[in-house]
Amino acid sequence: MRIVRALAVGVALFVVLGSGRAEASALTFTTSTTGPGSFSGNFTNGNDVAFLFFDLTEDAIFHASTTSGAAGGFDPLLTLLSVTGTNSLSWIADNDDSPLGGPDSLIVDPLTDLPGRLLHAGRYALALTQTFNYFDPLSGGFSFDDDAFYACAFVDPEQPCAGFAGVGGQAATSQFAASYDITPVSELAPVPEPATLTLFGSGLAALALRRKRRNS
Repeated sequence: MRIVRALAVGVALFVVLGSGRAEASALTFTTSTTGPGSFSGNFTNGNDVAFLFFDLTEDAIFHASTTSGAAGGFDPLLTLLSVTGTNSLSWIADNDDSPLGGPDSLIVDPLTDLPGRLLHAGRYALALTQTFNYFDPLSGGFSFDDDAFYACAFVDPEQPCAGFAGVGGQAATSQFAASYDITPVSELAPVPEPATLTLFGSGLAALALRRKRRNS
């Protein structure tokens, strides 16, 4: 059995984010093993949220990125959150525009901007939203939980719309897709310490010298 399990927690949005947010709907996805996976679906309104919940029983490297922006989907935003025992969410990181370029978002290391994030044992959530719908630490929800059509009116407040729309009302599909990978740290190849590398190099040099003497 793999040590780390990623398990979706099937909780409705009103349980996770509190009551009074009826206009924002949530989609949850399930994964029961480590390794690569993906999830996809369609939003109904601009402020919908797609959650991937997972539990780590030991340290792991977590990779996640959206894969639908480049295909003509809406401008996505990924937010990584920790989840407490009372299902409260706390911000860890988010990404709207990947440092690697392109329309898709990517969870990166805060020091190197390289893909991937070290997470310790605990419960986490990955949230996918449309751009500008950032996590709000004060409310424990997202900026536009109570405004289903914020994306249509974000640029032009007088512009009416209903249902899903891209930011500013521009053409965009409501389809989203993201991929993830969870790799336990214990399964990563260990990096040799400097003393080990020195000893290894000395051994190779001795073998080379021995072969040279035999051939001379």
